[in-house]
Amino acid sequence: MKKKFGFFDVIEILLGTFCFMAYYLLMSEYFKVSPLRGLAIIPTVYFILAILTLPFAYESVVKKIGDFFLTTNVIILTLAYILGPVILFYKKFSKNR
Repeated sequence: MKKKFGFFDVIEILLGTFCFMAYYLLMSEYFKVSPLRGLAIIPTVYFILAILTLPFAYESVVKKIGDFFLTTNVIILTLAYILGPVILFYKKFSKNR
């Protein structure tokens, strides 16, 4: 069954966009590195992909660590954002085995 795209998914994408903007500002203002040049393009592309995979990865992260002691929604969303592409590709390739 395919996942329907709802209101909470839009909120997750907005939060993912906020995390990406924080990454972009950190790289350009603090580290003085252009995120769109050289080797810095690799994490930039990864984090753009993370925005798109966040709604799908969020469910997996909630199932794994949702009831763990001292976790909040902010921690879970941040982990889902950072690990989203890895989780999605792992699910994709583990089903093929």
